[in-house]
Amino acid sequence: MTKIATALSVSRNNIADYCLFIEEAGMIAQLRNSTGGIKGLG
Repeated sequence: MTKIATALSVSRNNIADYCLFIEEAGMIAQLRNSTGGIKGLG
C-alpha cells in the first residue's frame, strides 16, 4: 500500500478507498479472503 501511495503521490490512507472505487467502476477485480476490511486488502 505504501509503495502504491508513493507512486501515485497520494496518502496511504486513501489507497483502499481508491481501489474500491476502481473496482466498482469495473476496471479491476480485487481478491479477498474471509477477513474483511483493510486487513483483507493487506
